[in-house]
This record gives sequence, structure tokens and C-alpha cells, in this order.
Amino acid sequence: MTYADGGDRWLGEEAPVDRPAFAATTADAEAAARRFTEAGGTGVVLRFAQFVAADSTHTLAAVGTARRGISPFLGDPSGYSTWVDADDAAAAVVAALGVAPGTWNVAEDGPATRAAQADALARAVGRAWLRQVPAPLQRLGGPLAVMLRRSLRVSNHSFQEATGWTPAVRSSVDGWAAVADA
Repeated sequence: MTYADGGDRWLGEEAPVDRPAFAATTADAEAAARRFTEAGGTGVVLRFAQFVAADSTHTLAAVGTARRGISPFLGDPSGYSTWVDADDAAAAVVAALGVAPGTWNVAEDGPATRAAQADALARAVGRAWLRQVPAPLQRLGGPLAVMLRRSLRVSNHSFQEATGWTPAVRSSVDGWAAVADA
């Protein structure tokens, strides 16, 4: 998600975005959907939270990092990180087939702070706690790390109201154990 850092505020689809240059294609795709709608079509943009799935590369990396005792969550521990289970994302795509034109957030119901995420992931991999990567090292990741350090407490309320979709994994804090087991 390319929203600007929102602190502890809930971010809806109208929240300001702050896209780095490498995410320009996201802006291009959203503009194409708007043009399609303006031409009489039904342009739908789904803004997905970070995907979590037992077989995804970044989820495997997060679990592996946690097994080594290091938190994979960059940024202030009190900041929010919003995820969506990959199966829930797929169900959202199906639900979006009947939605009105527009931009919609697809995310878990209960985004948690990075501290809560780290605690849940630590428990899932059998650790008491995870060490935070020191801030100076976090800055070495460049523009992608800048995005990952943003606090994003993203709301899926509009999409749920428009479609009736509800994620099966309501909070990734609850889902980390299943992901780690898989």
C-alpha cells in the first residue's frame, strides 16, 4: 500500500498516498481504471494490504527471520502494519466483480502494531521475543524500506459495506501461528 504514514489514524481510500518512483506503475494502473470508468466502463481498483501466505517468499522470509530471533517488522514498534491473507484477497477479487466503480481497500479487519505482530510471530515460532532491527540498519533498505516503515492502519470498512466480503483471517496477529505451522 502506498499510503503516506498515518500514525495511529485509520486510513480509508481517500487517505493521502505517497508513492516512491518505483511504484509509479501503481498510479498508472489506477489512472487507467479511472479513465475506463469515465469512458463508460466499470473501473475497479483494489488496494491490497501486504499479502501473507504460507508459500509466499516474503512470508517465508518473515518466519525464517523470526526463527532466528529477529523481528521482520521494520519501523516504530508502535506503528501499524496491515496485512491480508492471500486466500482472503482472492475472495475479495471475486466479491469485487459486482462492486461499483472506484478504489477499495482489501485488508484484514484488525491491523495491529508492529510490536503486537512481533509478539504473535514470536509465539508462533516458539520464541519468547524478537529483537528489533536497529533503526540505522533499517535505513539501508532504501525506498522499499521507507515504505515498510510507514504506519499503515488501513480500513477495509468501505469494501465490506459495498460487497459483504469479510476476511476469514480477521487479524494477522491471529493468523501467524497457522502460517508458521504451514
